[in-house]
Amino acid sequence: MEFTNKDGIKLVDKVISTIQENRDYLSQIDGEAGDGDHGINMNKGMTFTQEELERLIPLAEQMWIDWRGKLPDDYVSPLK
Repeated sequence: MEFTNKDGIKLVDKVISTIQENRDYLSQIDGEAGDGDHGINMNKGMTFTQEELERLIPLAEQMWIDWRGKLPDDYVSPLK
């Protein structure tokens, strides 16, 4: 089985969206054993991660272009 960068970003996107969609539930179950802010904090972290990926991937692509002159012919940006 092959696992590509494109597969990796799909996995990361799914983790991020799952955390974001379940923020309230995660806080609810955390409230039963703790202070109830787990979902809120995980959502903050995942949203920050998503924003950073959207900022950094184009920078990395440009660095590659500056180094090699162009992106590989078979390159597909992981950004939507």
